[in-house]
Amino acid sequence: AVTSSLEIKHDESKSTYKQDYLSGGTDVHMHAIKSTAQVGLCSLLIFEQIYKEKFAILGVTEELRYLKSKL
Repeated sequence: AVTSSLEIKHDESKSTYKQDYLSGGTDVHMHAIKSTAQVGLCSLLIFEQIYKEKFAILGVTEELRYLKSKL
């Protein structure tokens, strides 16, 4: 991911490295966001198995199923 946003310019006497840290909307960026969302959802699904009653009281079970189908 670091090298995908790295720009290298070579001159006669020097090389310049430019790193774009805040680029958004790239394939790499979107993959990172999706992976993070999948990990978070997986964690919630695991906790749902442990705390079934509490998740039922909060009414988030159906929402988790919906999100799981979209990721």
